[in-house]
Amino acid sequence: MTTTAQKPPGAGGGSVAIRGFLVQTLVALLDLMQVDPPVTEITLEPALGDEQFDFVWKDSAGTHATQVKSTTNYFKKADVEKWARKLEAARSTEQCRLLLVGQFHLNLQHVRQVGNVVIEKKNLDLPGLLNEAAQGIAMFRGAAGLEPRPGADNLLAAKALVAELEVYATESRTLTREAFIKLLRQWVTVAPP
Repeated sequence: MTTTAQKPPGAGGGSVAIRGFLVQTLVALLDLMQVDPPVTEITLEPALGDEQFDFVWKDSAGTHATQVKSTTNYFKKADVEKWARKLEAARSTEQCRLLLVGQFHLNLQHVRQVGNVVIEKKNLDLPGLLNEAAQGIAMFRGAAGLEPRPGADNLLAAKALVAELEVYATESRTLTREAFIKLLRQWVTVAPP
């Protein structure tokens, strides 16, 4: 009888890939709700920029392209600079951002931009990102003139929107602001009070 060694949860393979896509989708959802001026449309996994960009959104200021990197390890400055150079080379008119989700060496502490690519950092905290998305949905509902909902409903909506955005990503489909508001309205009418 042979036994296979169990790897700890999140140690590699599929769980790492799924976590990466989840982080990317949560960041896209946060951008959709919180960017000012408001996002008019967003596309995950766009056929743009030599596939360097994880999502692209448009607003009245132009087109913005983002690549999200996440890791449980430390980000290295040389890697960040290499990724930023690739993004810059792939852009045409997009304003580019590299979002790092994880832990950072001290030499990245003050790095805010590499070339024309803005560098942003977040901690790798999936429950925290989901809660941030739920709070964003609550604020978005108010700004869009939608009926307020309890926190638990906003958290459910955040999880549902993550799933919806992941479906959109499989086809590089664009989600417009109007369609986003329509989804929230639809879910409010079918969700029990």
